[in-house]
Amino acid sequence: MNIKDLKTIAGERLGKVYEQPELRFVIHTLLRHIADIPPYWYHTEEDHVFSPQVSTALEKAVTLLSEGVPLQYVTGVVEFGDCLISVNPGVLIPRPETENLLRLASDCRGRILDACTGSGCLAVALKSGNPQNEVFACDLSTVALETASENAAVNNAEVTFFYTDITCVARAVEDAFAAGIVPGSLDLLISNPPYVTEKEKVLMKERVLHYEPYMALFVSDDDPLCFYRALSQIGMRLLRKTGRMWLEINESYSIQIKNLLIRDGYNNISVHKDFCDKPRFIEATR
Repeated sequence: MNIKDLKTIAGERLGKVYEQPELRFVIHTLLRHIADIPPYWYHTEEDHVFSPQVSTALEKAVTLLSEGVPLQYVTGVVEFGDCLISVNPGVLIPRPETENLLRLASDCRGRILDACTGSGCLAVALKSGNPQNEVFACDLSTVALETASENAAVNNAEVTFFYTDITCVARAVEDAFAAGIVPGSLDLLISNPPYVTEKEKVLMKERVLHYEPYMALFVSDDDPLCFYRALSQIGMRLLRKTGRMWLEINESYSIQIKNLLIRDGYNNISVHKDFCDKPRFIEATR
């Protein structure tokens, strides 16, 4: 098989799954992460012949993609900031919105906690981008913590990971203290918690619903702010005075979350929009 053959096969089998130019991006990604060749060879080296092993891997990848498996789970990696983050069906695939959150909070320095860390993308990138930061990260999923720890090691980022359920606020504060976070010492609390409501499932793509971890995505329609309420309370205990909080949020609840933070005593609260002009992030000061 050569690159031209791959383009033909992918077009035939994935044309109903991806539209151009998304399909072109998919093939670029397969070339880079499976064939280990520059994506621009898609245009310049159509006659390049893959080894038998690479051909087999590419054919398997196309089959998985045709079945609806997300591209990132097929390649096993995502580029996030300046880091290469491994992903698997036990962790949420980092979105461009979360990379935007990283950029917004990248000027923060000092002691940082990434709550609901998942793959560890935020924690690893915040440490990698500023090695002087002291970074902690927590999650309820042991699979996520294992993946995040591996990502920290691969990216040479020293991050302290610990298990906790942030909705149990008192216990979460105790777990943070055991990990090395003294109350009132955090400079930044950052989080991309689950925020998609059950009723919003109908808006989700099938490959998201079938393959990504349910508990990393969804919250109950009856209590959509449960994680934000917990994060607010944890922040009031762990953040130092003038410490900052950055959260990724559900666009439908920006006003409610802002009011929650006002009620709990935060200052300088600002809602920021994403690249689709939707309210996606909230910033507050302890």
